[in-house]
Amino acid sequence: MSVDLPSGSASIAVARRVARDLARSCGADPNDLALAASEAVTNAVVHGYRDKEDGAIELVGYQDGEHCVLEVADRGVGMRPHPGVHGLGMGLPVISTIADSVEILSLNPGTAIRMRFRIAG
Repeated sequence: MSVDLPSGSASIAVARRVARDLARSCGADPNDLALAASEAVTNAVVHGYRDKEDGAIELVGYQDGEHCVLEVADRGVGMRPHPGVHGLGMGLPVISTIADSVEILSLNPGTAIRMRFRIAG
C-alpha cells in the first residue's frame, strides 16, 4: 500500500482509515495502526511542514514476516525543535508504546517514521 496525502489536518482522518485497512489486510490490530498513523501524520503536519503551506505526506504499508509495517514520511524541515511548541509532545511516546519497534529516519529533506506491529495469531 502506498498513499500520498496533502499536508493538511484533513489528512489525519484519511491516514487513520488507510492504516485500519492495512492492519486488516495484514492481520494486525487496526486501532493500534490507526492511532500510530494519526500521531505520525500529525507530527508531519505540525512539525515537518511548519514553515510551508504545501507538502506531501507519504504512507507506505506492507507485511514483513510476522509484522505489519507502516511508514509515514514527509519532505519538510526534518527533526528539529519547533520554536512555537513548548515541551515534548506525546506522539512519539504513544507510538513507541503501541508499536513493536519504531525507527526515525532522516531524509534529505524530511523525516520518516517506520513502525512495526506484530501480526496477531
